Amino acid sequence: MNFYKSILENIQSYIIIKDKLNNVVWYNDKKALEIDSLPSINSFYELDNKFYECVSRIIELKNEECILKEYRDVSKYANQIEKLNKDHLTGLYTRNKIIEKLERLTNLSKEHNETFSLVMGDIDYFKSINDEFGHLNGDEVLKYVSSTIKDVLGLRGIVGRFGGEEFIIILPGKDSTDAYNLIEIVRDILSNSKVKIDGKETNVTMTFGISSSTGDKNIKSLIEEADKALYNGKRTGRNKTLIYEE
Repeated sequence: MNFYKSILENIQSYIIIKDKLNNVVWYNDKKALEIDSLPSINSFYELDNKFYECVSRIIELKNEECILKEYRDVSKYANQIEKLNKDHLTGLYTRNKIIEKLERLTNLSKEHNETFSLVMGDIDYFKSINDEFGHLNGDEVLKYVSSTIKDVLGLRGIVGRFGGEEFIIILPGKDSTDAYNLIEIVRDILSNSKVKIDGKETNVTMTFGISSSTGDKNIKSLIEEADKALYNGKRTGRNKTLIYEE
């Protein structure tokens, strides 16, 4: 199982993973199975694209206080909550949810000294698309772009709608060069594909700006850097990917 490092590396805790039927499917120490159930405090975690309820218990083991963390699969219920974090039009994460994920990744990257990249993307001449084809067709373009980005990135990126025709992408473990190469694939596919709008085929292009961090930058600065790179791309011709430079 591909769990977050911060959880698996918490050596102060015994960990149990249970499925929906309350069967143990994973544990990090056999002593975890020997601990009796005690009153607990619940919280929720997203692990390996599934949702788990975390049951934390304080126990006494060899005169030392220890925490048992037991995770139960509650995806059936948590997925209902997750829908509230998705943009109703594109199905991408909302701005607030993507910022929440960015905060979590920033903390993990700082702790483990790992690089990640943030990408801001904007559809070129989107106002002209709305003016020529109408807002309903503009919505179809937004959905087309969203699905294309998600299909290309797959599990390598976390995609959100930042607002209007602007998108935000988190690329864990990718430095600026890796991010550039990956986003260029997205940009190239979009610019070389025809999308049918109101019976007419047209090109939809995007401009992207990239900033990278090892957790040493606050989120506001990281977004501003990516946004500046995006603006420079717009100013110098559009349909391009630029990396932020001081």
